[in-house]
Amino acid sequence: VYYKLMDTKADEKFFKKMLAWMLQPIARYWCNRAIKKYPDVNKIICSFLEQQTSIEQSDQQGLDCFAHPTAQALSNLFCYNVTDDSVRRILEVIGYNVGKWVYLIDALDDFRDDIKLHRFNPYVRRLGDAVTASDVCQFAVRQLNVCMDEACMAFDLLPKKNFSPII
Repeated sequence: VYYKLMDTKADEKFFKKMLAWMLQPIARYWCNRAIKKYPDVNKIICSFLEQQTSIEQSDQQGLDCFAHPTAQALSNLFCYNVTDDSVRRILEVIGYNVGKWVYLIDALDDFRDDIKLHRFNPYVRRLGDAVTASDVCQFAVRQLNVCMDEACMAFDLLPKKNFSPII
């Protein structure tokens, strides 16, 4: 939440910035507590944020390139403290594809606002400034389906224990 508020302060307009500014001290308190308990997780998140900022400011064009930092962060988090190598690898693949899906669906959700406010959007960078919302949706659905297919195939390899019908 703390890092999301930092992002909001950087990207949004006045009222959202003010709300983020007001909530930040509370979020920072909880963030510091979490960092003390899980310093390695914070390192993963900070590394992801640096990479994401850097790649979005570069002249890269590919969606895979833009989604990689988020995907890698979730991959690392999904297998955090998992000791079994085969399970770890499967969770890395699931996490990577879920992370990529999250990045791409968020970019799709933000598409109209990003266009209106002239903010970075990976679909615009990949498909060009003249792209329509309909074109982006069609393109995104294909990309999102690939991510979910990959995650589901990896999930099928996991040993099933408790709650497997629910999962």
